[in-house]
Amino acid sequence: MLSLLSVSAWAWANEGGDGQTLQQVTVSGKRKAVQTLPLGSGRKASDVVIDGEKFHARSATLGNALAGESGVHSNPFGGGASAPVIRGQEGVRVKMLQNGSDMVDMSAISPDHAVAADTLLAKQVELVRGTPTLLYAAASPVGVVNVADGRIPEKQPENGIEGEMLVRADSASKERAATAGITLGVGDHLALRLEGLSRKSDLYKVPGVKLEETVYRLPDSNNKSHVGTVGLSYVGEKGYLGAAYSYRNDDYGVVDHNHMYDPCSAHIFDPENRKSYQNRDYLLMYPHLMDDSDLKRELHFHCGTPHEENQPHSHDNIYGHHHDHSSPGPQIALFSRRLDLRGEWRQPFAWLDKIKISAARADYRHDELNDGKFYTDPYYPEDKQRRSADTAAQAKVAPTPCLPTKG
Repeated sequence: MLSLLSVSAWAWANEGGDGQTLQQVTVSGKRKAVQTLPLGSGRKASDVVIDGEKFHARSATLGNALAGESGVHSNPFGGGASAPVIRGQEGVRVKMLQNGSDMVDMSAISPDHAVAADTLLAKQVELVRGTPTLLYAAASPVGVVNVADGRIPEKQPENGIEGEMLVRADSASKERAATAGITLGVGDHLALRLEGLSRKSDLYKVPGVKLEETVYRLPDSNNKSHVGTVGLSYVGEKGYLGAAYSYRNDDYGVVDHNHMYDPCSAHIFDPENRKSYQNRDYLLMYPHLMDDSDLKRELHFHCGTPHEENQPHSHDNIYGHHHDHSSPGPQIALFSRRLDLRGEWRQPFAWLDKIKISAARADYRHDELNDGKFYTDPYYPEDKQRRSADTAAQAKVAPTPCLPTKG
Protein backbone atom coordinates (compact mmCIF):
# COMPACT_ATOMS: atom_id res chain seq x y z
CA MET A 1 0.00 0.00 0.00
CA LEU A 2 1.13 3.50 -0.77
CA SER A 3 -0.15 6.29 1.47
CA LEU A 4 0.52 9.92 0.70
CA LEU A 5 0.60 12.78 3.12
CA SER A 6 -2.44 14.73 4.23
CA VAL A 7 -2.58 18.29 2.94
CA SER A 8 -3.79 21.29 4.88
CA ALA A 9 -3.13 24.77 3.55
CA TRP A 10 -4.40 28.31 3.39
CA ALA A 11 -5.66 29.74 0.14
CA TRP A 12 -6.32 33.40 -0.36
CA ALA A 13 -9.61 33.90 -2.14
CA ASN A 14 -9.02 37.51 -3.08
CA GLU A 15 -6.66 40.37 -2.60
CA GLY A 16 -8.59 41.53 0.40
CA GLY A 17 -6.90 38.91 2.51
CA ASP A 18 -9.94 36.83 3.44
CA GLY A 19 -8.60 33.35 4.18
CA GLN A 20 -10.30 30.02 3.57
CA THR A 21 -9.31 26.71 5.11
CA LEU A 22 -9.30 23.72 2.75
CA GLN A 23 -10.54 20.35 3.87
CA GLN A 24 -8.05 17.61 4.58
CA VAL A 25 -7.29 15.48 1.52
CA THR A 26 -5.93 11.93 1.80
CA VAL A 27 -4.69 10.10 -1.29
CA SER A 28 -4.00 6.39 -1.28
CA GLY A 29 -3.21 3.86 -3.96
CA LYS A 30 -1.96 0.37 -4.64
CA ARG A 31 1.09 -0.80 -6.46
CA LYS A 32 2.17 -4.27 -7.42
CA ALA A 33 4.17 -6.29 -4.95
CA VAL A 34 7.74 -6.97 -6.02
CA GLN A 35 8.55 -10.66 -5.83
CA THR A 36 12.30 -9.99 -5.70
CA LEU A 37 11.86 -7.98 -2.47
CA PRO A 38 10.82 -10.79 -0.11
CA LEU A 39 10.80 -8.50 2.90
CA GLY A 40 8.22 -6.28 1.22
CA SER A 41 10.22 -3.11 1.75
CA GLY A 42 13.16 -1.29 0.29
CA ARG A 43 11.58 -0.46 -3.07
CA LYS A 44 13.26 2.53 -4.70
CA ALA A 45 12.27 4.98 -7.40
CA SER A 46 14.71 3.28 -9.79
CA ASP A 47 12.96 -0.10 -9.43
CA VAL A 48 10.60 -0.88 -12.28
CA VAL A 49 7.66 -3.29 -12.39
CA ILE A 50 6.19 -3.79 -15.88
CA ASP A 51 2.74 -5.32 -16.20
CA GLY A 52 2.55 -8.42 -18.37
CA GLU A 53 -0.12 -6.95 -20.66
CA LYS A 54 2.38 -4.42 -21.97
CA PHE A 55 4.47 -7.26 -23.43
CA HIS A 56 1.65 -8.43 -25.68
CA ALA A 57 2.74 -5.88 -28.28
CA ARG A 58 6.49 -6.18 -27.64
CA SER A 59 9.15 -8.66 -28.65
CA ALA A 60 8.92 -12.17 -27.25
CA THR A 61 12.62 -12.17 -26.30
CA LEU A 62 13.48 -10.55 -22.99
CA GLY A 63 16.20 -8.11 -24.06
CA ASN A 64 14.21 -6.60 -26.92
CA ALA A 65 11.07 -6.47 -24.77
CA LEU A 66 12.83 -4.44 -22.06
CA ALA A 67 14.70 -2.16 -24.48
CA GLY A 68 13.41 1.36 -24.10
CA GLU A 69 12.93 1.19 -20.35
CA SER A 70 14.99 3.70 -18.42
CA GLY A 71 18.66 2.68 -18.60
CA VAL A 72 17.94 -0.59 -20.44
CA HIS A 73 19.10 -1.59 -23.91
CA SER A 74 19.27 -4.89 -25.76
CA ASN A 75 21.97 -7.09 -27.26
CA PRO A 76 19.92 -8.94 -29.90
CA PHE A 77 20.91 -11.99 -31.93
CA GLY A 78 18.03 -12.60 -34.34
CA GLY A 79 14.56 -13.78 -33.48
CA GLY A 80 15.51 -16.29 -30.80
CA ALA A 81 17.92 -14.57 -28.42
CA SER A 82 18.33 -11.13 -26.88
CA ALA A 83 19.73 -10.19 -23.50
CA PRO A 84 19.14 -6.96 -21.55
CA VAL A 85 21.96 -4.45 -21.19
CA ILE A 86 21.49 -2.33 -18.06
CA ARG A 87 23.52 0.83 -17.64
CA GLY A 88 25.98 -0.46 -20.23
CA GLN A 89 26.61 -3.80 -18.51
CA GLU A 90 25.38 -7.30 -19.24
CA GLY A 91 26.18 -10.98 -18.73
CA VAL A 92 26.88 -12.08 -15.16
CA ARG A 93 26.55 -8.48 -13.97
CA VAL A 94 22.80 -8.71 -14.57
CA LYS A 95 21.15 -11.47 -12.53
CA MET A 96 18.31 -13.23 -14.34
CA LEU A 97 15.55 -14.80 -12.23
CA GLN A 98 12.35 -16.70 -12.93
CA ASN A 99 9.76 -16.40 -10.16
CA GLY A 100 12.50 -15.47 -7.72
CA SER A 101 14.71 -18.48 -8.53
CA ASP A 102 17.80 -18.69 -10.70
CA MET A 103 17.22 -18.74 -14.45
CA VAL A 104 19.14 -21.87 -15.36
CA ASP A 105 20.45 -21.23 -18.88
CA MET A 106 23.57 -20.05 -20.73
CA SER A 107 22.47 -16.47 -21.41
CA ALA A 108 25.02 -15.08 -18.93
CA ILE A 109 27.87 -16.77 -20.82
CA SER A 110 27.12 -15.36 -24.25
CA PRO A 111 24.35 -13.05 -25.53
CA ASP A 112 23.62 -15.33 -28.49
CA HIS A 113 22.22 -17.90 -26.06
CA ALA A 114 18.51 -17.49 -25.41
CA VAL A 115 17.04 -16.49 -22.05
CA ALA A 116 14.88 -19.41 -20.91
CA ALA A 117 11.82 -17.29 -20.14
CA ASP A 118 9.00 -15.81 -22.19
CA THR A 119 7.62 -12.32 -21.74
CA LEU A 120 4.41 -13.36 -23.50
CA LEU A 121 3.58 -15.64 -20.55
CA ALA A 122 4.73 -13.21 -17.84
CA LYS A 123 2.36 -11.58 -15.38
CA GLN A 124 4.99 -8.96 -14.65
CA VAL A 125 8.71 -8.32 -15.11
CA GLU A 126 10.64 -6.72 -12.28
CA LEU A 127 13.85 -4.73 -12.56
CA VAL A 128 15.42 -4.15 -9.15
CA ARG A 129 18.63 -2.23 -8.56
CA GLY A 130 20.77 -1.55 -5.53
CA THR A 131 21.46 -3.50 -2.36
CA PRO A 132 18.56 -6.03 -2.72
CA THR A 133 20.53 -7.68 -5.54
CA LEU A 134 22.90 -9.07 -2.88
CA LEU A 135 20.13 -11.48 -1.86
CA TYR A 136 20.66 -13.34 -5.13
CA ALA A 137 24.26 -12.80 -6.25
CA ALA A 138 27.41 -10.97 -5.23
CA ALA A 139 28.68 -10.59 -8.80
CA SER A 140 25.62 -8.82 -10.22
CA PRO A 141 25.92 -5.20 -9.08
CA VAL A 142 23.87 -3.77 -11.95
CA GLY A 143 20.53 -5.26 -11.02
CA VAL A 144 18.14 -8.19 -10.96
CA VAL A 145 15.62 -8.98 -13.69
CA ASN A 146 12.83 -11.27 -12.49
CA VAL A 147 10.24 -12.75 -14.86
CA ALA A 148 7.17 -13.63 -12.78
CA ASP A 149 4.42 -15.79 -14.24
CA GLY A 150 1.43 -17.65 -12.85
CA ARG A 151 2.63 -21.23 -13.20
CA ILE A 152 2.08 -21.80 -9.47
CA PRO A 153 -1.36 -20.45 -8.40
CA GLU A 154 -1.24 -18.33 -5.26
CA LYS A 155 -5.02 -18.05 -4.82
CA GLN A 156 -8.22 -19.70 -5.93
CA PRO A 157 -9.64 -18.40 -9.24
CA GLU A 158 -12.81 -16.35 -9.12
CA ASN A 159 -15.93 -18.37 -9.96
CA GLY A 160 -13.75 -21.48 -10.06
CA ILE A 161 -12.11 -20.75 -13.41
CA GLU A 162 -9.91 -18.07 -15.01
CA GLY A 163 -8.18 -17.98 -18.36
CA GLU A 164 -6.51 -15.88 -20.99
CA MET A 165 -5.46 -16.28 -24.62
CA LEU A 166 -3.32 -14.28 -27.03
CA VAL A 167 -2.87 -14.63 -30.78
CA ARG A 168 -0.66 -12.26 -32.76
CA ALA A 169 1.20 -11.98 -36.07
CA ASP A 170 3.51 -9.59 -37.87
CA SER A 171 4.73 -9.06 -41.40
CA ALA A 172 8.38 -8.11 -40.73
CA SER A 173 9.40 -11.62 -39.64
CA LYS A 174 6.20 -13.47 -40.55
CA GLU A 175 5.77 -14.26 -36.85
CA ARG A 176 2.85 -16.40 -35.75
CA ALA A 177 2.47 -16.61 -31.96
CA ALA A 178 -0.23 -17.98 -29.69
CA THR A 179 -0.44 -18.35 -25.91
CA ALA A 180 -3.16 -19.78 -23.70
CA GLY A 181 -3.55 -20.28 -19.98
CA ILE A 182 -6.28 -21.51 -17.66
CA THR A 183 -6.57 -21.80 -13.88
CA LEU A 184 -9.12 -24.22 -12.43
CA GLY A 185 -10.35 -24.49 -8.87
CA VAL A 186 -10.45 -28.10 -7.72
CA GLY A 187 -12.44 -28.35 -4.53
CA ASP A 188 -12.04 -25.78 -1.80
CA HIS A 189 -8.26 -25.66 -1.59
CA LEU A 190 -6.66 -26.94 -4.81
CA ALA A 191 -5.88 -24.82 -7.87
CA LEU A 192 -4.63 -26.25 -11.17
CA ARG A 193 -2.77 -24.14 -13.74
CA LEU A 194 -2.18 -25.04 -17.40
CA GLU A 195 -0.44 -22.75 -19.90
CA GLY A 196 1.41 -23.02 -23.18
CA LEU A 197 3.07 -21.06 -25.95
CA SER A 198 3.82 -21.69 -29.61
CA ARG A 199 5.79 -19.19 -31.69
CA LYS A 200 7.39 -19.35 -35.09
CA SER A 201 9.08 -16.59 -37.07
CA ASP A 202 10.94 -16.46 -40.35
CA LEU A 203 13.89 -14.31 -41.39
CA TYR A 204 13.67 -10.60 -40.55
CA LYS A 205 12.80 -8.29 -43.40
CA VAL A 206 15.48 -5.60 -43.75
CA PRO A 207 15.98 -2.70 -46.19
CA GLY A 208 19.07 -4.39 -47.61
CA VAL A 209 22.25 -5.97 -46.24
CA LYS A 210 25.37 -6.05 -48.43
CA LEU A 211 27.07 -9.37 -47.81
CA GLU A 212 28.35 -10.91 -51.00
CA GLU A 213 25.15 -9.89 -52.66
CA THR A 214 22.37 -7.66 -51.37
CA VAL A 215 19.87 -9.62 -49.27
CA TYR A 216 16.54 -8.35 -47.98
CA ARG A 217 15.99 -11.01 -45.33
CA LEU A 218 18.50 -11.20 -42.49
CA PRO A 219 20.17 -14.65 -42.70
CA ASP A 220 19.76 -17.00 -39.72
CA SER A 221 17.23 -14.79 -37.86
CA ASN A 222 14.56 -17.51 -37.76
CA ASN A 223 13.05 -18.90 -34.57
CA LYS A 224 10.68 -21.61 -33.37
CA SER A 225 9.59 -22.02 -29.72
CA HIS A 226 7.26 -24.35 -27.84
CA VAL A 227 6.56 -24.06 -24.11
CA GLY A 228 4.21 -26.03 -21.86
CA THR A 229 3.57 -25.74 -18.10
CA VAL A 230 1.38 -27.50 -15.54
CA GLY A 231 1.15 -26.37 -11.90
CA LEU A 232 -0.83 -27.40 -8.82
CA SER A 233 -1.21 -25.54 -5.51
CA TYR A 234 -2.84 -26.04 -2.14
CA VAL A 235 -4.34 -22.68 -1.15
CA GLY A 236 -5.33 -21.93 2.43
CA GLU A 237 -6.35 -18.90 4.42
CA LYS A 238 -2.79 -18.05 5.41
CA GLY A 239 -0.88 -18.97 2.29
CA TYR A 240 -0.23 -21.58 -0.34
CA LEU A 241 2.15 -24.37 -1.31
CA GLY A 242 2.53 -25.47 -4.91
CA ALA A 243 4.72 -27.06 -7.56
CA ALA A 244 4.99 -26.71 -11.33
CA TYR A 245 6.64 -28.58 -14.18
CA SER A 246 7.58 -26.80 -17.41
CA TYR A 247 8.88 -27.97 -20.75
CA ARG A 248 10.70 -25.79 -23.29
CA ASN A 249 12.05 -26.38 -26.79
CA ASP A 250 13.68 -23.65 -28.92
CA ASP A 251 15.27 -23.84 -32.35
CA TYR A 252 16.72 -20.60 -33.65
CA GLY A 253 19.44 -19.25 -35.89
CA VAL A 254 22.37 -17.12 -34.77
CA VAL A 255 22.87 -14.05 -36.92
CA ASP A 256 26.37 -13.41 -38.34
CA HIS A 257 27.90 -16.31 -36.46
CA ASN A 258 29.86 -19.12 -38.08
CA HIS A 259 32.47 -21.50 -36.62
CA MET A 260 33.52 -22.94 -39.97
CA TYR A 261 36.63 -20.78 -40.21
CA ASP A 262 37.66 -20.74 -36.56
CA PRO A 263 40.83 -22.84 -37.14
CA CYS A 264 41.91 -20.67 -40.10
CA SER A 265 44.86 -18.32 -39.85
CA ALA A 266 45.62 -15.37 -42.11
CA HIS A 267 48.87 -15.49 -44.08
CA ILE A 268 49.85 -11.86 -43.67
CA PHE A 269 53.65 -11.94 -43.87
CA ASP A 270 56.44 -14.45 -44.43
CA PRO A 271 59.57 -13.77 -42.35
CA GLU A 272 61.60 -16.55 -44.02
CA ASN A 273 61.47 -14.94 -47.46
CA ARG A 274 62.15 -11.34 -46.55
CA LYS A 275 65.47 -10.04 -45.31
CA SER A 276 63.78 -7.20 -43.48
CA TYR A 277 62.56 -9.68 -40.85
CA GLN A 278 66.01 -10.84 -39.82
CA ASN A 279 65.96 -8.50 -36.84
CA ARG A 280 62.19 -8.40 -36.42
CA ASP A 281 61.30 -11.89 -35.28
CA TYR A 282 59.18 -10.35 -32.56
CA LEU A 283 56.48 -9.67 -35.16
CA LEU A 284 55.54 -13.34 -34.98
CA MET A 285 54.55 -12.82 -31.38
CA TYR A 286 53.37 -9.22 -31.71
CA PRO A 287 51.80 -8.85 -35.18
CA HIS A 288 50.00 -5.66 -34.12
CA LEU A 289 53.38 -3.87 -34.36
CA MET A 290 53.49 -4.35 -38.15
CA ASP A 291 52.90 -1.50 -40.57
CA ASP A 292 51.56 -1.51 -44.12
CA SER A 293 54.99 -2.18 -45.63
CA ASP A 294 55.17 -5.51 -43.79
CA LEU A 295 52.02 -6.98 -45.35
CA LYS A 296 52.12 -9.52 -48.14
CA ARG A 297 50.71 -8.53 -51.47
CA GLU A 298 48.74 -11.76 -51.78
CA LEU A 299 46.81 -12.20 -48.57
CA HIS A 300 45.20 -15.61 -48.06
CA PHE A 301 44.04 -18.03 -45.40
CA HIS A 302 45.39 -21.35 -44.16
CA CYS A 303 42.70 -23.68 -42.82
CA GLY A 304 44.75 -26.81 -42.15
CA THR A 305 44.77 -27.83 -45.81
CA PRO A 306 47.56 -27.67 -48.39
CA HIS A 307 48.44 -24.20 -49.57
CA GLU A 308 47.04 -24.66 -53.06
CA GLU A 309 43.62 -25.71 -51.71
CA ASN A 310 42.99 -22.51 -49.77
CA GLN A 311 40.57 -20.01 -51.22
CA PRO A 312 42.06 -16.64 -52.24
CA HIS A 313 41.32 -13.71 -50.02
CA SER A 314 39.00 -11.01 -51.32
CA HIS A 315 38.20 -7.59 -49.92
CA ASP A 316 34.97 -7.46 -51.92
CA ASN A 317 33.00 -9.32 -49.25
CA ILE A 318 33.18 -9.38 -45.48
CA TYR A 319 33.95 -13.10 -45.27
CA GLY A 320 37.03 -12.98 -47.51
CA HIS A 321 35.71 -16.02 -49.39
CA HIS A 322 32.65 -17.19 -51.24
CA HIS A 323 29.78 -17.83 -48.84
CA ASP A 324 26.56 -19.58 -49.79
CA HIS A 325 23.70 -17.65 -48.16
CA SER A 326 21.09 -20.10 -49.44
CA SER A 327 22.06 -22.73 -46.88
CA PRO A 328 21.33 -22.13 -43.18
CA GLY A 329 24.08 -21.15 -40.81
CA PRO A 330 24.50 -22.36 -37.24
CA GLN A 331 21.27 -23.24 -35.46
CA ILE A 332 20.74 -23.54 -31.71
CA ALA A 333 18.64 -26.39 -30.35
CA LEU A 334 17.64 -25.68 -26.74
CA PHE A 335 15.84 -28.14 -24.45
CA SER A 336 14.84 -27.32 -20.89
CA ARG A 337 12.87 -29.18 -18.23
CA ARG A 338 12.22 -27.31 -14.99
CA LEU A 339 10.55 -28.20 -11.68
CA ASP A 340 9.58 -25.38 -9.30
CA LEU A 341 8.43 -25.51 -5.69
CA ARG A 342 7.15 -22.38 -3.98
CA GLY A 343 5.10 -21.55 -0.92
CA GLU A 344 4.16 -18.86 1.56
CA TRP A 345 2.84 -19.02 5.13
CA ARG A 346 1.59 -15.68 6.39
CA GLN A 347 1.77 -14.79 10.09
CA PRO A 348 2.55 -18.24 11.46
CA PHE A 349 3.32 -16.56 14.80
CA ALA A 350 2.44 -13.21 16.28
CA TRP A 351 6.05 -12.08 16.07
CA LEU A 352 6.70 -13.38 12.52
CA ASP A 353 5.18 -11.78 9.43
CA LYS A 354 5.62 -14.61 6.92
CA ILE A 355 7.66 -17.61 5.86
CA LYS A 356 8.47 -18.06 2.15
CA ILE A 357 10.14 -21.00 0.46
CA SER A 358 11.35 -21.33 -3.11
CA ALA A 359 13.28 -24.08 -4.87
CA ALA A 360 13.88 -25.10 -8.47
CA ARG A 361 15.58 -27.86 -10.41
CA ALA A 362 16.33 -27.58 -14.12
CA ASP A 363 17.62 -29.96 -16.76
CA TYR A 364 19.10 -27.77 -19.50
CA ARG A 365 20.60 -28.87 -22.81
CA HIS A 366 22.04 -26.65 -25.49
CA ASP A 367 23.33 -27.90 -28.85
CA GLU A 368 24.83 -25.92 -31.69
CA LEU A 369 23.99 -27.45 -35.05
CA ASN A 370 25.31 -26.80 -38.53
CA ASP A 371 22.96 -27.77 -41.39
CA GLY A 372 20.95 -29.77 -38.89
CA LYS A 373 23.96 -31.75 -37.63
CA PHE A 374 26.24 -31.38 -34.64
CA TYR A 375 29.07 -29.06 -35.62
CA THR A 376 32.45 -30.78 -35.85
CA ASP A 377 35.70 -29.47 -37.25
CA PRO A 378 38.15 -31.88 -38.92
CA TYR A 379 41.17 -30.01 -37.54
CA TYR A 380 40.13 -30.08 -33.88
CA PRO A 381 41.24 -33.33 -32.18
CA GLU A 382 38.18 -33.60 -29.93
CA ASP A 383 35.85 -33.08 -32.89
CA LYS A 384 37.81 -35.60 -34.92
CA GLN A 385 37.38 -38.21 -32.19
CA ARG A 386 33.67 -37.44 -31.95
CA ARG A 387 33.24 -37.74 -35.70
CA SER A 388 35.15 -41.03 -35.76
CA ALA A 389 32.96 -42.41 -32.98
CA ASP A 390 29.81 -41.38 -34.84
CA THR A 391 31.11 -42.96 -38.05
CA ALA A 392 31.96 -46.20 -36.28
CA ALA A 393 28.53 -46.34 -34.68
CA GLN A 394 26.87 -45.95 -38.06
CA ALA A 395 29.11 -48.36 -39.97
CA LYS A 396 27.61 -51.47 -38.35
CA VAL A 397 30.76 -53.44 -39.07
CA ALA A 398 31.14 -56.84 -37.40
CA PRO A 399 33.84 -56.81 -34.71
CA THR A 400 37.21 -58.27 -35.64
CA PRO A 401 38.04 -61.40 -33.57
CA CYS A 402 41.03 -61.13 -31.30
CA LEU A 403 42.27 -64.64 -32.19
CA PRO A 404 42.27 -66.31 -35.60
CA THR A 405 39.60 -68.92 -36.11
CA LYS A 406 39.53 -71.97 -38.35
CA GLY A 407 36.89 -72.93 -40.86
